[in-house]
Amino acid sequence: ILAASGALWWTGQTVAENFQIIEQQKATMARAQALGMEFYSDGKDEYLLLPKGKKASSGWNFKDLGREAVKLEK
Repeated sequence: ILAASGALWWTGQTVAENFQIIEQQKATMARAQALGMEFYSDGKDEYLLLPKGKKASSGWNFKDLGREAVKLEK
């Protein structure tokens, strides 16, 4: 009974964490779409389409996050 309770607790925690990640991803996708961004795949490669009138400025880096960034400019 203890092992089963532990397994159920662990499963519940994992499901809750995964649900939170999915909700964050949904919010990010909604924000990208609200900015006019779209995702495109040609079957071989994947692309992020920028909103009309915007251009990408590369070379940005958020070192504290350990990630590179692309700035959207007019």
